[in-house]
Amino acid sequence: MSLKFVKSVKLRNKTVLLRVDINEEVDNKGKVLGDFRIRQIIPTIHYLRQGGNKVVILAHLGRPDGKPKASLSLKPIAQKLSDLLKLKFITTDHKVPEYRINHFIFFTGDIRQ
Repeated sequence: MSLKFVKSVKLRNKTVLLRVDINEEVDNKGKVLGDFRIRQIIPTIHYLRQGGNKVVILAHLGRPDGKPKASLSLKPIAQKLSDLLKLKFITTDHKVPEYRINHFIFFTGDIRQ
């Protein structure tokens, strides 16, 4: 289901795929230099989680020539989001669990598999 406004439908106990544009500038040491776009998605995440939903965030910074590039990793941005949400940050390349979790998972696997 694609929604223009998330509050237009009552979502309860679902897995919600939230596509976001959180392109923030990151320096060569991995420090996020701005967080405006990150902060803009926080109310939506809180709203969805309050309904008992599991929120899966989908974003990208790019993949030139179809190959991963370390400088375009979302990891620093994901860590910043986890700090702002006050959630523990965990990195994994395994499947996201089916049960409710109270931490932020950064999936590092290849979703094209």
